[in-house]
Amino acid sequence: MLTPAGERYEDAVREVLARIEAATLELVAGDGGVGSLRVSSLPTFAAKWLIPRLPQFQQQHPEVTLHFVPYVQGYDVGQPGLDCSILFGDGHWPGARAHYLAGNDVALIAPRTRVADWAIETPADVRRHTLLRHGTVPQAWARWGEAHGVDTAGWPAGPQFDQFQTLIRAVMAGMGLGLVPRCLVQDEIAAGLVREPLSAGGYRSDLGYWLCYPETRSRLQPLVCFRDWLLQPEAA
Repeated sequence: MLTPAGERYEDAVREVLARIEAATLELVAGDGGVGSLRVSSLPTFAAKWLIPRLPQFQQQHPEVTLHFVPYVQGYDVGQPGLDCSILFGDGHWPGARAHYLAGNDVALIAPRTRVADWAIETPADVRRHTLLRHGTVPQAWARWGEAHGVDTAGWPAGPQFDQFQTLIRAVMAGMGLGLVPRCLVQDEIAAGLVREPLSAGGYRSDLGYWLCYPETRSRLQPLVCFRDWLLQPEAA
């Protein structure tokens, strides 16, 4: 534990140390400030949203090499072996800058078979079906009910999944209805693998996917290239 004098000293030198760390990282990255970038991302978002866009990034920035490190729930964005992370949440993580990417448009999806044979003509009809859940968003069905004027209190809870990809597969298999960020399921909707049973049946969430990194890495040139590319309209 720092003494009061130590805390004052830390406050005084923190900005200088951050600049030294940033300059060191740029030097290690390679000549001219380009080189490699160590990234972590939630697996479903990486597979469904990020990876299909990366050829464009490679074309625009061939000088930057991305290295994906294993994603662990609750990752510390400031750990030494990581430059940036793509996290799911409300955009607030201690010690991190965060830039919204996608995910707050949530779609209500249903399977093409079995459950799809049961009519869903109004939001209240949803109650007659099994409601699949995602462990990271336990209040999703309650938020959906608020958006559609339906009281979901007391509705039976269905199976819970730890990834949106497995939840999408469960809907495709006919296990029930799901709430999934549209950016992760739009291909399945377009291909007819799942359907949206209600017109405008989704809702706008406070949660989404964010690019996060510590302040000390904000000037790292590969990260600057990656961040600016992700935030341009063409990438989104």
